[in-house]
Amino acid sequence: QVIKQIARLEVGFWAKESVGMLRELDADSRLERMVDWLSTFDASESADQSSGPAVLYSVLNDITLQKDMENSQKENLALAVRENLHKFPPEMQAVLERVGSLGAGAGGARAFGDWRRGGGGSATRTTFV
Repeated sequence: QVIKQIARLEVGFWAKESVGMLRELDADSRLERMVDWLSTFDASESADQSSGPAVLYSVLNDITLQKDMENSQKENLALAVRENLHKFPPEMQAVLERVGSLGAGAGGARAFGDWRRGGGGSATRTTFV
């Protein structure tokens, strides 16, 4: 139990650091880094938590990283998520599949929804390690 808690804290730390570094970049550079991370990510090579699927998953679910992106950039990120969905554990794929499908809708491209704020309190927050 203690080891799981330490792993969660480590994931939280690396996700926060990654998001912080990405926020310092302009939208084009941020998109390039995120797409590159998705493209080169390989869960089987993740020996440490800093590059593990839970960190990338947390980063992709941070909606603040897309606030200043143009619609075409959001669509490119959604496409990269869909193309690399198979690299994530099944329990993460379900959420990311919805995230990646929000690239276009009735109002054009939209920011990825924050799955933790789902409708009417029915959303479930799952922690992955």
